[in-house]
Order: sequence, then structure tokens, then C-alpha cells
Amino acid sequence: MEKALRIVEEREPEIAGAIVAELGGTHLKAAFELHLAKEFLREAIQLALRPAGQILPSPTEGKENRVYRVPVGVVGVISPFNFPFLLSLKSVAPALALGNAVRPQAAPEHPDLRWHPAGQGLRGRRAARRTAQRRRHRHRGDR
Repeated sequence: MEKALRIVEEREPEIAGAIVAELGGTHLKAAFELHLAKEFLREAIQLALRPAGQILPSPTEGKENRVYRVPVGVVGVISPFNFPFLLSLKSVAPALALGNAVRPQAAPEHPDLRWHPAGQGLRGRRAARRTAQRRRHRHRGDR
């Protein structure tokens, strides 16, 4: 979680630019979304450090209730179209912090934003498609 927070902080301008360009948000909305996302990551870091269980009083005389925090397995997260980065992170970060695996799924209403390998950064489906088209045209011109 700490590494995820560092990445978000380091790439904040790039993520904000993607929110504005690909999702149609304003710079103010992007800044607000990123501020809250960083707070959710900080909370997830703290969640992982809290005790794994607690003893609560029982309404039944002579008994106690024990509550344990254990991973449930794979957690499915469908990101909404309106605040996909923030609202996905709000579900993904605590699930990962508590030892679960997470399977994120983008809602069909918003572009497919994803991190590209080799340091290319955050790009949307439209930007990736334009890059692929340019490469195809370049290769055709070399023949």
C-alpha cells in the first residue's frame, strides 16, 4: 500500500491528466479525486496495522463475542464510470491491505484506462489505439 501511495504521489500530474482527457473531468475534479484517493490509501495502510481481532461484550451472561479479521479470498471490484479511479481504489486498497486478492473490472460506460509497461504510463484505450494506428502506418510506409 505504501508503494501504491508513492506511485500515485509521483504520477499525480499524469493521473490527473488522464482523468481530464479520458474521463471528461475537470482539473478541479481530478485534484479532488486524487486527494481522496491518497487518503484512502493512507487509511488502508493503517487498516493493515490494526489488530486482527477483538473481544466484544455479549448480551448473553457469561459469554463473549470474538471478532476476527481474515481474508475472504478473491474480491471482485467493478469500477463505476463517474469516479473510476477513486471509487475503485476505495474498494481495492482495503481488500489488498487485509490479504485478499482483487479482480478489478471496468464498467462498460468508461474508457479502459490501464498502466502500460516499459514506463509508458497511464493511457486510455483511445490513446493506445492511436499509437497502434501510427505504428501500422509507419510499417506500411517502410515496405
